[in-house]
Amino acid sequence: MVKVLKIFFPIIVFALLVWVDFKYYGPQIAGELNDEQVKEAILETKKLNATGDFTGYGQEGKFLGVYKGKRLIQSYICFGDVCPGNGGYFVLYSDLKDEASCLGAGGEPVIGYGWGKIYGGCSPKVEEAPSSTKSSSLLTTKGQANIIELINPAPGQKVSSPLTVTGRVRGTWFFEGSFPVMLTNWDGLIIAQAPAQAQGDWMTENYVPFSVTLTFDQKQLYDRGSLILKKDNPSGLPEHDDALEIPVSIELTK
Repeated sequence: MVKVLKIFFPIIVFALLVWVDFKYYGPQIAGELNDEQVKEAILETKKLNATGDFTGYGQEGKFLGVYKGKRLIQSYICFGDVCPGNGGYFVLYSDLKDEASCLGAGGEPVIGYGWGKIYGGCSPKVEEAPSSTKSSSLLTTKGQANIIELINPAPGQKVSSPLTVTGRVRGTWFFEGSFPVMLTNWDGLIIAQAPAQAQGDWMTENYVPFSVTLTFDQKQLYDRGSLILKKDNPSGLPEHDDALEIPVSIELTK
């Protein structure tokens, strides 16, 4: 009996280790990605684009893993002939080479405009929880929290014209019941601006609902943009300046 145990014990231990490795580490080794990991990868590309870190320009796409049975890469895409400025990073399916295939697979085509319409690749579409009925409190440029709660749009959301911006903000953000709101394109050029109007008594330090509609040209070179909500500062003193800036994705048209 002891001899049998000596023979089979190492085999049993080895089999157990193989099972544990497959169960807890196999999916990671195989490169299977879940929704949260894909969202994190997309967020990372947005951070790279926002900082202008284009060190990956001209390099082969970086393999991220497998999502919904398809290979995902992080790759730099150039729209036009002036790059890296006219391009950016995207998370893409490596094997979906045309817009029709992308749509058929449930992805989101990455489209830019250089010398005409350019299909850059197919980005995975990850379902988000509905955000139309909830607001998010964001940090201002001075690092203040609980000042602005933005309902629409959410950071990174795709926007089109006309864009209605809604939320609520502390009454101290207003002057004469309004504050400036602007939309900039990929190189910081203002493409729309209008004053947001208080939807109630703004002479308070409590939250006050606001709304503004921006109309803009969607014929942009690149879909990256920023929405900026500035504190109205009639004094002109820099110590009273503050703003909220969030990245958005502009839906491009010809």
